[in-house]
Amino acid sequence: MNTTVLNGQLQVSYPDGFRQMDAEELGRLFPKQVATSWGIWDTDRHIVVTVLWNESNALLSKLVSNKDLAKRLRKHLTKAYANNGFRAQGIVKTEICGTQACGFDFAYQVEGIDQVGEIMVFRHVEGHACCCYTIYYYTREERAAQSREVLEEILASMRLA
Repeated sequence: MNTTVLNGQLQVSYPDGFRQMDAEELGRLFPKQVATSWGIWDTDRHIVVTVLWNESNALLSKLVSNKDLAKRLRKHLTKAYANNGFRAQGIVKTEICGTQACGFDFAYQVEGIDQVGEIMVFRHVEGHACCCYTIYYYTREERAAQSREVLEEILASMRLA
């Protein structure tokens, strides 16, 4: 197992076989947020997990829920990846770091290969500061069951420092 701390707050452990993505790779996925993103990639198992974070005022975070943020992301990605057959599912809720997270499952194609994934949003409020974390998970559809177990292991490892 490997462990890293993101944003000085979020501790993440991940299995051997993953390597951290470099800025160029992250830039292809999230061109405007390389400085506030981190990702790992297991090329043999075809799994990518990334985490983006944004800091804001805790008061502002009360105006929009995790569910609202997930819905906004779902709408944006449905438009952005319409040519790739992007299909988003309904909103799902889970727990990450002891807090409620909301997200959605999705499917799409890249170069004729069926992909599945999930996006989850959760926040950590401390005093007057709030940090919103968005977790992106992608894998090949043919490996969905095995990859899901790996994702669950990574999510269960997450701790707020």
